[in-house]
Amino acid sequence: MKKVFIGNIPFSAQEIQLQDWFHSGGIQPAGVAIVRHKVTGNSRGFGFADFDDVSLAERAVAELNGGEFQGRRLMLSIARSDGPAIQASSDK
Repeated sequence: MKKVFIGNIPFSAQEIQLQDWFHSGGIQPAGVAIVRHKVTGNSRGFGFADFDDVSLAERAVAELNGGEFQGRRLMLSIARSDGPAIQASSDK
């Protein structure tokens, strides 16, 4: 699994909208996550997309970096950490 960092996400955006944006570009991520503030739940303006294939993640960055989403140009890059963006919740 390879993770792609997504920067400059509009604060009003939802994960399903971001997923649809990838699909409209012909890219199928395994999942997307927008990072949110722990207390308020508000978007922090960045997120991650998971890809099952390294070449698909690289293609997403090459083809979609700088693409417009809800009036903003998104910045995509290969993430430094390869852990999944979508974490299973644990009840502790």
